[in-house]
Amino acid sequence: MRSISPRSPYFAAQSSHNYLHALQRDVKAAQKIMWVIQAAERKINQELAKVNDTDAFDMIEIAGCFDYLKESTPTEQALEQRAGL
Repeated sequence: MRSISPRSPYFAAQSSHNYLHALQRDVKAAQKIMWVIQAAERKINQELAKVNDTDAFDMIEIAGCFDYLKESTPTEQALEQRAGL
């Protein structure tokens, strides 16, 4: 295993604990967050499908919020790259 940069968010974890374990915890958390976002999006879309006055809702903005949330959640590859792997 190569050493990681002191600028890596996992540097402190390497000093006190196995940084790969810390990375895997972050990956798992990101996956759970993505699942919550996707489940919320499905639920909101189900509720919006029941609305009579859809013009009262800014559907583009609502969809954009979910897109932004999904884009803001790091992937496993992004986390590994930040860790210096």
